[in-house]
Amino acid sequence: IPVGHAVRSEPEAGSRVRKGTVVQVWLSSGPERYPVPNLAGKSEAQAQSLLEQAHLGVGRIGREYNDKVATGLIIRFAPKAGTKLRPQAKVAYVVSRGRKPIPIPSVVGERSSAAEKTLENAGFKVATSEEFSDTVEHGRVISQEPPNGTGYKGDKVRLVLSKGPRLVSVPNVRGMGEKAAVERLKRDGFEPDVQESPMYVGVHYVVEQSPRGGQLAPYGSTVVITIV
Repeated sequence: IPVGHAVRSEPEAGSRVRKGTVVQVWLSSGPERYPVPNLAGKSEAQAQSLLEQAHLGVGRIGREYNDKVATGLIIRFAPKAGTKLRPQAKVAYVVSRGRKPIPIPSVVGERSSAAEKTLENAGFKVATSEEFSDTVEHGRVISQEPPNGTGYKGDKVRLVLSKGPRLVSVPNVRGMGEKAAVERLKRDGFEPDVQESPMYVGVHYVVEQSPRGGQLAPYGSTVVITIV
């Protein structure tokens, strides 16, 4: 029966009544329809409760990763909110699985520019620091944190870049006694290598050294001293 038209009356049609009797008439509101509630950001339990209260049913449920909507909450639904549906019509919705995990690539040993590009292309942010290294070439990655596993888009990966070996000035020990020269080299961070001169006579004085005094050499490297 179209909206606004009489559906029934009380008393019913054909009844005999006194003049002036009130006759109650019911008008049609049209087909029974219920508006779809807003499900965005609701949990599944909340969504199902809202649909039940609205005399609607649960339709197809999808699940997908989302960087903005927390795990277990509804990202979107259809039909849209406010759409009027017949009783028990189905409403579909998509539930968030949370942020999508991303494998963390290992960039240890790579040059800094290539390592940063690899991580940024994968979706990570990069933070760098530097330290000396006797084994890793200058500008290459010594270590990273986290070293592997999975992370999420926008997570930070920290890289430690090599500054190369620490260079220090070699002390001049020519003319010093063997014991004093060895002690001085060790104190300054070098490893002494004592060798006897072909003209060795047993006085134990330094006549040559390599590298020479004043030169820069890696901290912890060997300095050869020649004694007579």
